Amino acid sequence: MRCETCHRDVPEDAVFCPYCAGKLRGDEAEPAAFEYAAFISYRHLPRDQEVAKRVQQAIETYRLPRSASPEAGGARLGKCFRDEDELAAAHSLPDRILDALSKSGSLVVICTPETSESAWVRREVEAFIEMRGRERVFAVLAKGSSAESIPEYLRTNMPSAGNDERAPSNPLAADMRPESSGKTREETLRLIAAIANCGFDDLRQRDRARRRKRNAVVAVAAILVVAAIAAALAFASSARQDALAAESRKLAAESEQLLAQGDRYGALEKALEALPRSESSNDRPYVPEARTALENALEIGEAGDALWLASYEIRTEAPLGLIGNTYSRQIGTEEGRAGAVAVSDAGGFFAVSDSDGNVSTYDTLTGRKLADCVMPEETTPLSGGLYARSMGATEHYLLVGSGNDRGGATAWFDARTGEQIGASSGTGRPSFNTSYGADLVSMCTPFADGGYGVVIADLEAGRSSGSEFRDEGVLATDTPYFNTPGSRFGTNYSAFGNRLFLSELDTETNKSVTLVLPCATSLAYIDGLVVAASADPMPSDEIARRFAIEAFNEEVELKWSYEGSFSSEMIENNGIRSLVTGEPVVCAPIGNGNGVAVSVGREVLLLDPDTGEIIDRVSFEQTVIDEVAFTNEDGCIETIIAACANGTVHTRDFFEGSLDPDGDGRLLSLPFPLRWARVAHLDGYAVLLAIPADSEDRIISFRTDWTRGTGDDTEYSLDELIEQANGVLASGGRTR
Repeated sequence: MRCETCHRDVPEDAVFCPYCAGKLRGDEAEPAAFEYAAFISYRHLPRDQEVAKRVQQAIETYRLPRSASPEAGGARLGKCFRDEDELAAAHSLPDRILDALSKSGSLVVICTPETSESAWVRREVEAFIEMRGRERVFAVLAKGSSAESIPEYLRTNMPSAGNDERAPSNPLAADMRPESSGKTREETLRLIAAIANCGFDDLRQRDRARRRKRNAVVAVAAILVVAAIAAALAFASSARQDALAAESRKLAAESEQLLAQGDRYGALEKALEALPRSESSNDRPYVPEARTALENALEIGEAGDALWLASYEIRTEAPLGLIGNTYSRQIGTEEGRAGAVAVSDAGGFFAVSDSDGNVSTYDTLTGRKLADCVMPEETTPLSGGLYARSMGATEHYLLVGSGNDRGGATAWFDARTGEQIGASSGTGRPSFNTSYGADLVSMCTPFADGGYGVVIADLEAGRSSGSEFRDEGVLATDTPYFNTPGSRFGTNYSAFGNRLFLSELDTETNKSVTLVLPCATSLAYIDGLVVAASADPMPSDEIARRFAIEAFNEEVELKWSYEGSFSSEMIENNGIRSLVTGEPVVCAPIGNGNGVAVSVGREVLLLDPDTGEIIDRVSFEQTVIDEVAFTNEDGCIETIIAACANGTVHTRDFFEGSLDPDGDGRLLSLPFPLRWARVAHLDGYAVLLAIPADSEDRIISFRTDWTRGTGDDTEYSLDELIEQANGVLASGGRTR
């Protein structure tokens, strides 16, 4: 095709002449007067936006040389249109976009691997081609290879009449990728030359002339000689250095991802791998992204300002299977055997028993493995069932029990060495309560032939007291059962199904009352109150269930009760379905609080300890799977930390709402849902232990240091950062 105005050859599918802007179809059209030199089309992602801004600035600030365009010498190319707003979901382009396209002389498309996913970018390209033709469409490669980043519709011509197949097309593509930063200036000139319809060589020569004016002839010559020598010397190794730099950026990105998932040690290891071994080492090139990833994992600067900070990840030898108040199974498979986790707030350790019976202890703050505890043969976990194993953790000891109606056994270990301290056998699996004192534990065990036994033991002093109560008939041991000691050494309270027992060990007498609902779900002793939670049995479908909270005095005489309803929730992630029961759990506060905090379903309730009336309630977007309550100086419950099944951990004040009104980082949002969580309280720290819903062998941890304040803003050298990182890894039992 030939333009009737300037008589030059132009592409067959062009609408406007790329040389004189004359309309090719219809001689009544006047040459177009463009308000914008270029329309910049891009996805609203960080890298795309960064390059789009740079391209806009380069085009708008460039002055055309007289040699390239005598009639416009010294003039600027003009403004660019760059839409800074995300386009709302719709089937067609907004009028303001179509208007801007019609007033633009060129279209610049910022290309990354995500560009082809954008329907809006494609629609902008297609609309512009209809108005101006393909010759005024230019690509800028911002990330990735040209094959994966430049969309197919830019690399092919539209079908022509009578031919349904697309023909190959090679649009001008300026390379502005990070790894090509050395030639950014030249690539920018190539793009500007195309937009200005002038020769690239003219612009390049003008650019060189300007640099010659800024520098003395001798200095320029010296720079060129040095550059030539350096280029010759570096030619052989440049490809390897480029590859190492790209690998370092990839490792840095992986480090940031691991940190977001809670694996601080893994993030440190990836960041160190991405950096040179020292400032003086040349084993790999230095990239700023790797240093930033290392600083983030070390909690330096803004990375340390958040309330919750990533700690570590541990992997168990076998799946954890069913645990806590969450039923979980792989879709399409049978339910596996049970696991268990016990946490010692006083001792600063936690223990994990997987579904194969492997038992290990870990430091709660660092995640460093402390010991493996080898169980006696008679404590081998049962096949199937949620409650095949129970564990309790005192300040120094770990207790593990296994059993069923055919028998059972209990063993206790030094938590930090794994040494077995003692063992006992019985007729069932005990329920442990370790909140009575530093190394005091109460154990309650149902008997296969009816009745139950209670033991209260001081493991450090080696003394114990116990009694058997056999006149109560067969107890509901097919549901969870609970126990808690009272205000003195010889008193214990136990809940089996719908029955609550007071056991006096010194007099070998007991007393029982019936709970409102059939299944006990929690039991706590709080400042003279015995508080029991119960609910309807788990239904076959996910309908609402009733629950009740009942408070008794120390003689198990009812003081008040509160009733309501809740629903369980099914969450699904990466092929694993988890039913989060949401059953009511009474939370014993950290401190002597004068309120009763209960989590049930999606709520945390604060009940008056004297009347059972609701003082306050906090609602969440998904089921609460663990909570911890803190008291103020007056002994009142003031703050709760609640972990929810959707992966959010809230730090909230009763009566005042969220502690994060300005979005300052006090809300922890994990990139995955949870099927189990426990918030441990250490001296000055709160530590979150959680099992992601899509994992059966992984525990992740985040921590908050109440004494910390803001992050570390100190300027460190690279060698100092590397030394700090190796120290943190060593504290967690890792070596580089």
